[in-house]
Amino acid sequence: MAIGLVISSWPVSSASVPSARTSFVIPVSRAVVTTTISPGLIPLARQLALPPGVIGVDLAAIPDQLLNDQPAARLRIGVNIRFTSGLASVDAPSEIAWTESGYYYWLRSPTLSISQLIEVASALR
Repeated sequence: MAIGLVISSWPVSSASVPSARTSFVIPVSRAVVTTTISPGLIPLARQLALPPGVIGVDLAAIPDQLLNDQPAARLRIGVNIRFTSGLASVDAPSEIAWTESGYYYWLRSPTLSISQLIEVASALR
């Protein structure tokens, strides 16, 4: 029984469309140790969670490296959140956002004020 790794390649030429394909086998031993590595991803800290009993507040988090867009245009007020700088909304519903330990967090509430959301953020664990 042959064990190997098959690698295929297509010749690329600016003048022609790839028409031929070459393949070759690289023999490997039966004891192959593999490690999964995701390029561009780093180990992340544990996500924060709302404390028990907090209602009417939405907490969301996304790893920093998955962010592609700028913060929403309505987040225009600079605020201090959990010993770091963050952004707060200028209209309803109240919303704050900040980055911490590899995550981008935002809290939103239709009933709480910005200062109350900052207090809730301070209580996250």
